[in-house]
Amino acid sequence: MFGIGGEKDEALAARLYRLAADQGNAGSLYNLGKCYMIGRGVDRNEASAARLYSMAADQGNAKAQYSLGMCYLYGAGVAKDEARAMELFEEASNQGYAAAQCIMGDWYQMRAKKLYLIAAKQGDALAQYKLEETDVSSSEESEEEEEYEA
Repeated sequence: MFGIGGEKDEALAARLYRLAADQGNAGSLYNLGKCYMIGRGVDRNEASAARLYSMAADQGNAKAQYSLGMCYLYGAGVAKDEARAMELFEEASNQGYAAAQCIMGDWYQMRAKKLYLIAAKQGDALAQYKLEETDVSSSEESEEEEEYEA
């Protein structure tokens, strides 16, 4: 697919991934799914990508679990299902897949803020403190990001 040692031929790469995927190879199932998701060497087809990711994810492939989670999160090739997406992200996260760990961290942070807000509206002092603390750390992170980008 990358043309290392020869000409780049995305269609050939997709055909070779298909041969290995037909044998049930999880890495090839994932790679062929990626080809379908972005339209490399094959026509773009989100449903085919999600199906291939699912087959690889069932074998424990962390990249496929993450990618299938993204499909469920955004409704790409499957019905949108945030709960299923989080299950898949957690599976990939438990295998040490950093992108899944990051998205899970973001999700837990958002969920925590929503719960703090609900409790704060009921007058819970600790929730009000935590909510304020979350807002302060968010503004500090924004300042750090601006310094980093400068």
